[in-house]
Amino acid sequence: MSTPDKPDPARGWLHVETLLALDEAERVEKLSDADFEKEMRAKGRDPARVPSTAELLARATERAKKREGSGKAPAPVVALRARRLRPVWWIAATLALLILAVLVTQGAAIIARFKGDSIRPDDDWQTRPRSPHEVAEKTRDEAVRDCEQGLWGLCERKLDDARGIDPGGESEERVQRARRDIASSLLREAGPSDKPLKP
Repeated sequence: MSTPDKPDPARGWLHVETLLALDEAERVEKLSDADFEKEMRAKGRDPARVPSTAELLARATERAKKREGSGKAPAPVVALRARRLRPVWWIAATLALLILAVLVTQGAAIIARFKGDSIRPDDDWQTRPRSPHEVAEKTRDEAVRDCEQGLWGLCERKLDDARGIDPGGESEERVQRARRDIASSLLREAGPSDKPLKP
């Protein structure tokens, strides 16, 4: 019998950090351009130093020309829209990749944690019955299946085991029917008696 795993604080902290990063990205996305630039300046960053798309294209073209002159294959140049790239998009893309990586590696554990399930080792994948009544009901289910397959001895043994655990379940209709089937099968197997009947 295995015990449930203890909560992993590192995994929980990673989840908290991811949620906080998502909240920050959502907050930054809602800022106007003026507010965004004001925040960048407050953090010691100059918004004017963020290169424009035209500047990035010019640098790429310059590098491609230098490569052609040196005999190396030119690097592919991707045409970008002539618009300043906002750092918010870089942050959002990075966060999306981080979340995707966490979901791919820890998705099952996160879902189980939200559902309240405990994560157990692979050899303990079935849930175990908790109360004596549940144990007896599971045994009775197996016994009824055995009776349907004509395994009368096994069926009777399991019904007796269930009666020892939970005597109240013996009055169920399916149990009574199984007991009658067992008794009639025993009578059929015994056949007619060779002994003369006593007067």
